[in-house]
Amino acid sequence: MQTGFMMLRKPMPVARSIHWEPVGWSGPGIRAPVMDVPLFITQGALREAMRHLRSDPEQELMGFLLGNLFECTDTGSRYVVMTSALRTGHVITEEEPVQIPEEEWLGMQLELRRRRAGLMGWYHSAPFAGSRPARLDLETHRERFHEPWQTGLVIATAGPEPTGGFFRLTPSDPGNGLFIPFDELVDDDGLLPGGRKRTLIDWSNYRTEQEVETDRTERRPHLPPAPRPAGGRRTSPAAGGTAVDPTAPLPLLPVMLPEPMDLDETPAMPGPDGRRIRSAVLGLFLVGAAAAGGGWWWWTQRNGPEPPPGISTDVLPSAGGAARVARRAATGPATTGPIDSTGLASGANAVTGADSLGRAGAPGSTGAGGTMTDTLGGALTPNATPNAAPNAAPNVQTAVARPAPSADPRVARFDTMADSLEQAIRNFGNRSSDFAVKRLSCRGLGVGYRGADDAYMSLAATHRDARTAIDGARDARFRRLSSLMDNVNASFDSTKCPRP
Repeated sequence: MQTGFMMLRKPMPVARSIHWEPVGWSGPGIRAPVMDVPLFITQGALREAMRHLRSDPEQELMGFLLGNLFECTDTGSRYVVMTSALRTGHVITEEEPVQIPEEEWLGMQLELRRRRAGLMGWYHSAPFAGSRPARLDLETHRERFHEPWQTGLVIATAGPEPTGGFFRLTPSDPGNGLFIPFDELVDDDGLLPGGRKRTLIDWSNYRTEQEVETDRTERRPHLPPAPRPAGGRRTSPAAGGTAVDPTAPLPLLPVMLPEPMDLDETPAMPGPDGRRIRSAVLGLFLVGAAAAGGGWWWWTQRNGPEPPPGISTDVLPSAGGAARVARRAATGPATTGPIDSTGLASGANAVTGADSLGRAGAPGSTGAGGTMTDTLGGALTPNATPNAAPNAAPNVQTAVARPAPSADPRVARFDTMADSLEQAIRNFGNRSSDFAVKRLSCRGLGVGYRGADDAYMSLAATHRDARTAIDGARDARFRRLSSLMDNVNASFDSTKCPRP
């Protein structure tokens, strides 16, 4: 199904692309029928797919590749350009005869209508990639994709070297398929002096004749096997060389978010020679006063009474946050936003409907039955009306819509990591606002992005470990946070800032 599909006419973008061919790919009568429609993929689409597969390298994840079919204005030949990747929450298992379930297929069709894009193929991760596509990959492709130019992508997450490849069915024998050549469309900042180009491809089973430079700032989904010490046992220096079980999981470290004061990159100008001592004393005094004021503000936010209307408490969530949420649900202050299913406040003003990034919404959008978008675009639904009776007993669980605490340590760790990711996403949203008005540099925005990315990686690992223990509400929370991370990635990429 090609919802929103429309063929466009443009010259073939060969000048800004890197041509890749499978190693050892040759043979009479193969190239012409398979490559009747050349394949181009943007580096943005490659990044989206690799970040998705990197979120849980030990599982076989799956998504779709979107783009359009073009006709070259110079030669009249057709070619495919893949421009974006669409993530799914599906995990492929060995028991499935077809790797794309019906619900994911229907959800993809709805997204195609919304984006007005064409379905160019699909992608998934696998432990290994051989010299030819796997039999199950070919059966899935033949079942779901009926156009000869639609393409599959497999990226290996294990093995001694990174491997991957694009594949299509052989026109003369639909039961078989093979890896095909493709062109990587380079971003503007990837066009280097001297005709060199920066690439995201590091697969050992593909080669190019062009002069390229590997992009080391992008983390790959491939996880090479960790070297084991002699004897196959891991030792702990802190324990005096005591043997440790090599299969035991490594402990998860808490996510540390830097304060904004760490990002002030403007150096202080030295004063005149005769005033250096007084300037230093004055500077120390001001720093001490600022630190004392910040400490007092933080302490009152955590332990003080409810702040007056108009003062936001969403930047640093406190231990008493649930009680404040309950009081807000009962009294309905005019300057606070609705609370979504994960406890995140939208930071919206009830009169103007503007969110915490300064985007204006419809007036009165926080009224009963209204909806609002959070910091990164997720839809939020208010749980309490502003006109609720002041003396009504608030239901904290209904207002916050957060699952009850669990005695299972794995589930408790998932809740902790989810809270850390929510705070990291909110932190990135605040930094995006400062960056938009030039109050923050690319370095400061990159620190916020790296904190959110690390928090998501920790949450994904925790979700995998607790998959059999978490309930439907927590699984839905993980899917929502994954969607918000897609928005974080898209927002950071749109700034053209270098990767941290």
